[in-house]
Amino acid sequence: MLRRWFIESQGTVKGYLWENNEAVVQWLLDQEKEEQETGRSINLDNMKCVKRDRAIQQIRRYVH
Repeated sequence: MLRRWFIESQGTVKGYLWENNEAVVQWLLDQEKEEQETGRSINLDNMKCVKRDRAIQQIRRYVH
């Protein structure tokens, strides 16, 4: 999942950077910095979506 978020953020042209640990760490640090500055980040938004989807799945399972 993180890889997909990385590629969405960096673009498919830079997708090869996923194999470079330093590039991934820098991307994560940049996300953290963005979150601190703006209160939002791509990863934070994506994690909220994952949590929401999981909650919806659980509710559907209990209702059906």
